[in-house]
Amino acid sequence: ETIKSGSRLRKFRLHVPSRYNPKNATPLLLAFHGTSASAAVLERETSFNPRADSMDFLEVYPEGLHRGWNIGECCRCSFMKNVDDVRFGLDVIRTLQRFMNVDSTRIYATGYSDGGSLAYLLACNHPRVSAAASAVGSTRYDPLPK
Repeated sequence: ETIKSGSRLRKFRLHVPSRYNPKNATPLLLAFHGTSASAAVLERETSFNPRADSMDFLEVYPEGLHRGWNIGECCRCSFMKNVDDVRFGLDVIRTLQRFMNVDSTRIYATGYSDGGSLAYLLACNHPRVSAAASAVGSTRYDPLPK
């Protein structure tokens, strides 16, 4: 899927559970890949899609620009270009809420490495849109993106 976020076209992969019923509010999990990986790599290397099918949740894999995220000065390309990846995460959520029956009380974020840092940034900066966040192999960097 492609959406406009800020002035950029951004992409994400979406997995809809096999038993999705648009009449039922459905939880949403955003999974952010690590730097130098991609949405397709994270989708392939996790068991989120079969889990989404068995537990009935929407799974979305946002795609970082140049395979990275703006989580602070550590990540030069996105940081120097002032990419607003938190906004991108919010735009993905809003887009899905327009077209799917997303349970707004059960939106979760996770990620690997720098993707985990972005999941934390999203949850900390917008706690009303994130029921919980988790990360693998991640930390918080300073200075944070503005």
